[in-house]
Amino acid sequence: SKRLALEMIYTNTLQLIRIKDWFKNLIIFFPIIFSGKILEYSNYINLIIGFIIFSLACSSVYILNDILDKNKDKYHPIKKNIKPIASGAISFSSALMTFFILCLISIISIYFFDQIRLSIISYILISLSYIFFVKYIPYFEFLLLPLVYVVRINLGSNIIEVDSSLLMLLCTYLISMFFIL
Repeated sequence: SKRLALEMIYTNTLQLIRIKDWFKNLIIFFPIIFSGKILEYSNYINLIIGFIIFSLACSSVYILNDILDKNKDKYHPIKKNIKPIASGAISFSSALMTFFILCLISIISIYFFDQIRLSIISYILISLSYIFFVKYIPYFEFLLLPLVYVVRINLGSNIIEVDSSLLMLLCTYLISMFFIL
């Protein structure tokens, strides 16, 4: 019974931080492939650390969005069952505590790992503008949301200390826009 309760907490926490959405952050690794540094194994540790830190920062934004949309999601036919806060699987206070812990980890991490600082700040600013403004403006989100994928690609480039090519960034933006549409 106690084990089952712990498993439920674990599962609900993974849903809260949207660990399945960390898959999107694998794009951080693309620059090492296209830069010709794929055999420079020393870069992989930094990429993995950057991936984890960035993913935790993304999770904090996901939680903030779910906290702010809690009441609206409670009445949505699908979200009321799959969103941990709206369904009551995770309490509001637990979600808030998780949000603050992830924010603290992100702030401490970008202090020590300056290659990712600008990318994380950019991601957070773009995401906050989406959460508070852009999602209420029809069609504008299709122009803004692809920028978070450009930020991800550029993060990978910054970590391995190469410049992102304009072509790579433009292609990332356009392909992201295509998938969003």
